[in-house]
Amino acid sequence: IDHISFPDGKLSQFIQKIKRLVENVKCKLLLCCHDTIEKKLHTHSVHQAVLPQRIRIHPMDRVESAKLLLDQARNLYPWDFHKLHTPQTEVEMAQFPIFEWLSKSPALIQHCTTAMQRKVPFCVILNMMDCE
Repeated sequence: IDHISFPDGKLSQFIQKIKRLVENVKCKLLLCCHDTIEKKLHTHSVHQAVLPQRIRIHPMDRVESAKLLLDQARNLYPWDFHKLHTPQTEVEMAQFPIFEWLSKSPALIQHCTTAMQRKVPFCVILNMMDCE
């Protein structure tokens, strides 16, 4: 429900429907929502009945996205950094502006990994993303 904008009063109605679903079907639900909606959920009395267990997933930062890319992609070679400073650490690697964008979603990292697995140099990806 991360992308849904609830008008006033509709969030309560939505939570009531979820509660009835959990009670009548005896199922467990995985509800993914933005922290702003989670805060609104706390104000409703049905929160504990609907969401007895919460797990907070924190946003990825640039260094974590760089580590994930380096773990998934092929080894990087000097030609990957043509006309660029060659980073020596993951922290230095995360300084490239593309990692601000990649930190938004693991799916974006997967797309970048696919391009790199197809032998596209990292510097070309940077140039194509206008992130240099």
